[in-house]
Amino acid sequence: MLNAFVLPIPSLALPTPSQKSASRRFPLSSFSAAMSKPENLRRESDLSALKEERKNNAIPWSISPFQQPGSVDSEEELTELEPGELRVRSAEEVPFIDLLLEIAMTTAGLTRLVSQDHGAPEMFYSDSMRYEPSDMQVFVQLIVFSAMAAFTDAFDITNGIASDPTQGQINNLLSYGGFNKGDVSAQMFRNNRLPVLNARGISMSMGLSRMVLLIQYLAACFFAAFAILFIGGDNGPSTTLNIIKVVLWFLPIFVEVISHFVALHLPGFVGYTTEGIYARSGTVFLIIMGAALDKITGGFKNLVGNAGLGAQGIPVFGAAAVIFIGFFSLFFATPGSNRETSSRRTLAWFFSQFCFLSALIVTLQAVANSISFVNLNGALLKIDGAIQDAVQWQLNNTLGTNLTASTFPNSVSLFNDLGLSFEDTIDELNADLYLGQQQNSTLIWLAGAIQTELAVFGEVLSPEILDATPDQSSLLFAKLNALLATDPTNTTALNYASLQDIYSGILKDRGSSALWLYPAAGATILGLVLMSCIKGMPRDKYEWGILGTRCTIGTATCFLAILDIGSSKPIYDADGNMTDSKIWFLALAEGHWLLILLALIMALIQITENVGQVFAYLGNRSYHSFEHLDFINGPERRRTQRRQVQYQRTYTVDKEDYDDKLEDKQVGYSYPNPYEHTYHDRDADTGIVTSPRSGM
Repeated sequence: MLNAFVLPIPSLALPTPSQKSASRRFPLSSFSAAMSKPENLRRESDLSALKEERKNNAIPWSISPFQQPGSVDSEEELTELEPGELRVRSAEEVPFIDLLLEIAMTTAGLTRLVSQDHGAPEMFYSDSMRYEPSDMQVFVQLIVFSAMAAFTDAFDITNGIASDPTQGQINNLLSYGGFNKGDVSAQMFRNNRLPVLNARGISMSMGLSRMVLLIQYLAACFFAAFAILFIGGDNGPSTTLNIIKVVLWFLPIFVEVISHFVALHLPGFVGYTTEGIYARSGTVFLIIMGAALDKITGGFKNLVGNAGLGAQGIPVFGAAAVIFIGFFSLFFATPGSNRETSSRRTLAWFFSQFCFLSALIVTLQAVANSISFVNLNGALLKIDGAIQDAVQWQLNNTLGTNLTASTFPNSVSLFNDLGLSFEDTIDELNADLYLGQQQNSTLIWLAGAIQTELAVFGEVLSPEILDATPDQSSLLFAKLNALLATDPTNTTALNYASLQDIYSGILKDRGSSALWLYPAAGATILGLVLMSCIKGMPRDKYEWGILGTRCTIGTATCFLAILDIGSSKPIYDADGNMTDSKIWFLALAEGHWLLILLALIMALIQITENVGQVFAYLGNRSYHSFEHLDFINGPERRRTQRRQVQYQRTYTVDKEDYDDKLEDKQVGYSYPNPYEHTYHDRDADTGIVTSPRSGM
């Protein structure tokens, strides 16, 4: 009976141990899936980016550098193309390509600055801006710039054009100085051949660079210049052929510059982006400044461990730093640097940098050479003083008394700093003294002392010490070797005048940069003014003040070239007195005013501009655009009568507003404003228009 009252118990499906284990894992599995979702998204994003990267870099040099209208997605098309215009598809920056190109340009720029030749015409401003995403082009450019660096070392563009009247005298002096006729002939053949080889290499490099830029019809001029250099005998081409060579070098560059401007007016032209050109020009400027800084610091290296300026060189170092930083600051503080300009102005601004960068290279090279020159002059003066002390001590004592190095401890320390032995110099002086005693002549003893001093000069100029050895094809090198090979008893050749002549020659050989330091610096400042004016005329009084200051100071700096008057004369006369050349007085004065004066000029420009900017800011002066000065503004601005802008609140026009009848105001029709009682017609300066809802 009890079983009748027992409710039937449904069969329960009890979980098995494996099912229990599965049920316990279920929450962990859900959590893991939730956590892996962002990771899957990142994975998909990486794969998508990789797919796009593989697509873009499949065959980089086979991709067309141009985009036709409609070839890009609408969201990527930022600006509307004009009819027939092509857009360059290359990115603004491709890291490894730009890096290789900048390394190549650095190689060429550094070689140009290291060269001791002087004169701006030797520097070719050849910089190709990348307008295509071709990876192969940059390697060709690397080869071109490296070749240009190899062929421009110690290159002089006037070679073969300007005659050298001292060539015969150099040959005679070298023969007298111990070189046999065969050595002299071989050396002269090499000296004549190297400029020709350099010219051929430059012609080939420039021709290849033009081919890289796809201007094959202009490359023919460079190859023609290469061909004519084979015409001539052992002495190279004639003067006429060398002049033709220079014309063929520069003519294609001018044609190429003009072609860029002509292309802007033709259908299908490629628009130039100001950002790309500004970035490339800034890179070129920084490369030049970096190479110049390396050259300047290279001059500092010669001061370490050598007897030169010592502590007296601190003002020179400070002046060089002020000059370097001054030009760096002036370039980036040029008014209108961030102005948006048209393609034509942008191109003109880019090519106008040739004037600025050429003058800048010459200026920075002159600064670097001046540092080495000042240090060299200090070392030579100390050597001359040490030997003159020994000679004067001997003259004040009995002629037969031998010299000893211990008598001159300061001179011993000086020669040790130079890596020379003063004891050996004393032995040479004693040998000259013995020869003078045998001949019973004080003049012979003094002639021997002069020859000993010249020998010390030659050792100091060696690459191991001050690295100022004269060029082997120069008249100075021939004179120095001839005097060193002269018999010490030849008092006619070995005299004080000969010593002063060699000393002046060494200074002029290494200090000639002083002659073009100030004109080049002034031209650099004026080049910045030109670049700023090409971008656009000054927009306010402050910019007019900056350009006016730079123009005035730059012109005054150029006029300092009058200090070069008389520089062709020897620096010292036969009696050791300085001639009337003012530029050499600045370069050789105790205060070393050559660089300090230029540093003061740069500091004056910086102070003037910064003070003017501070006063303009503190005075809260509003800048005016000079619209009332018709002689400053162009004809377009004078013809345009601008009216003051009037602003109004925007509104929405309802459908019923269109049912209202348009009101003829004799200057055009306009829909009324349903929310404002009155408003100004935006199409013309008319009276008040009454809204149809004004009565509501």
